Amino acid sequence: MKVVAICHRRGEFAPSDFTPHLEAEALQAVRLFAAEKIREIYSRADGMGAVIVLEAKDEAEARSFLETLPLVQKGMLDVELYGTKPYRGFVAHLPPGG
Repeated sequence: MKVVAICHRRGEFAPSDFTPHLEAEALQAVRLFAAEKIREIYSRADGMGAVIVLEAKDEAEARSFLETLPLVQKGMLDVELYGTKPYRGFVAHLPPGG
């Protein structure tokens, strides 16, 4: 299952509070990508977090992957998770048998 995570920087932290942790955050994100847990990752255009697409059996497993990220561990990010399924418009228009 694909799970979309919307990560928000918590307002009580200044941008400079994040700086010392960004290298470790990127390294752990690369590890999760190499392990095929993170499929896609984007910085938000507003600079206030990230959007991550994960491969997991459910939202709980996706959360466990995200909890390995230093900024999540330090309570600097709030995370919203959304499980996904195939778009019903595509499924409805497939010919019988796929």
